[in-house]
Amino acid sequence: MGKIIALILVLAIAGAAAVLLTRSPDTEQLSPRDDRFTNVFVDMALAREMAGNDLDSLRILYGDIFDQYDVDSLWLYDYITEISGNTEKHKLIWDVIVEKLDSINNTVDQDTTTD
Repeated sequence: MGKIIALILVLAIAGAAAVLLTRSPDTEQLSPRDDRFTNVFVDMALAREMAGNDLDSLRILYGDIFDQYDVDSLWLYDYITEISGNTEKHKLIWDVIVEKLDSINNTVDQDTTTD
């Protein structure tokens, strides 16, 4: 399972790098499934940051995320495969993910500068 998750993350990050543009995403175009994927991906990215090189902790965190959103690695793989053929949707999804991560990063930056 760890190899599948690593492959999904590599594919997802490569996809994000390939399609990012500067316009703000139109989140009204997201289906509930799209929104679930963006939330799962953002949480997985945060988990990766938290776990660092501790793969056991990462597996536990990923398991908790999968349980929270009622998904598994196959669901993620199927979703990424599905959107890979739709450039506009692909771009929108990654724009939303970047926006969410930037928002979290800005919140953390504000919290650390006010302490």
